[in-house]
Amino acid sequence: MITGVVMAFIFGAIMGSFLNVCIYRMPSGKSVVWPGSHCPLCEKRIPWYDNVPFVSYLFLAGKCRFCRKKISIRYVVVELLTAMLFVMLYNRYGLSYDFFVYMVMVCGLIIATFIDIPHRIIPDEVSVGGMIVGFILVSIKGLSLSPFSFRFQPILSLAAVICLFWSHFILRLIFFGIR
Repeated sequence: MITGVVMAFIFGAIMGSFLNVCIYRMPSGKSVVWPGSHCPLCEKRIPWYDNVPFVSYLFLAGKCRFCRKKISIRYVVVELLTAMLFVMLYNRYGLSYDFFVYMVMVCGLIIATFIDIPHRIIPDEVSVGGMIVGFILVSIKGLSLSPFSFRFQPILSLAAVICLFWSHFILRLIFFGIR
């Protein structure tokens, strides 16, 4: 049990570090994959040993190793929040499919929240992508190998969302033309 909690905390902190990359880069349309982590102020590449969640921030006193400018406390807050939420989810669901589904949902909500606060936007990659991933994950859970326990509701809800997206597209096409 303790090992699982520690692993959930470590994995949450690592995911929190990646969520920080998404929060910083998505509003400006930058790639979240390339280039690697770099200081937002001096743009120098951050070596792996300066990119360890919590530890590096404390060791470097919240400053960049190269330009010595202050790094926002938001990075530590997101890492800690993600780690704590992963631990809470692990305590509630254990290592299960539900844990995975809620973990994905929590990550999307953290990204949306921390982008929305300063920029007043939620990128489509988070909102629309989150809806699509959510319906896929819920639909998968509805599938079962036993023909007597198969549930159609998740598949019907996915079909309804697809119809909603298509109707939105068709209405935009009819009233506003192709954009």
